[in-house]
Amino acid sequence: MFKRMILMLVAAVLLISVLGFVKFRQIQAATQSQSMMQMPPTAVTTIVAQREVWPATLDVIGTMEAVQGVTVSADLPGSVERINFDSGKQVHQGDVLVELDTRQERAQLADVMRSAPPFSGRRSGRRSPECWASARSTSDSICQPAILWFRCRR
Repeated sequence: MFKRMILMLVAAVLLISVLGFVKFRQIQAATQSQSMMQMPPTAVTTIVAQREVWPATLDVIGTMEAVQGVTVSADLPGSVERINFDSGKQVHQGDVLVELDTRQERAQLADVMRSAPPFSGRRSGRRSPECWASARSTSDSICQPAILWFRCRR
C-alpha cells in the first residue's frame, strides 16, 4: 500500500511536470513568433487646407449645463406669491426675482398701526432727524410706518 501511494505520487508529479513543460514550450514559441513579426505601416491620409466660413450659430439638440449658477434663498420663510423672471432670462443685480406672500405681515402692521398712539407735537412724540434718516434708508416701504413708530418712540 505504501508502494502504491509513492508510485501514484511520482506519476502525478511526472504528469504535472510534462504538462508544465509543454505549456512552457508553447509560450516560448508564441513569444519568438511575435518578436519576428513586424507591424504593418500606419495608414495616413492628407488633405489640402482651404479657407472656409464657419456659421456664427449652430442649431443642435442636447442638454446644457451652466458654468456659473446661483442659489436663491429667502431670509424669511413664506409662500411665493409671484415670480418676476423667466427661466433662462438674464437678470441684473438688484432685480426683484421672487415676491413672497406678505398678507400676514400686512395684517400685523395694520394691527400695530391701530394700536399706536396718534402723533402729537409734544416733545416725547417728536421724531429726531436721525430717526427720519434711518427710516428713509429702510428698503421695505410697507413696514416703514411701524419701523418709524418703534425706532422713534422715545
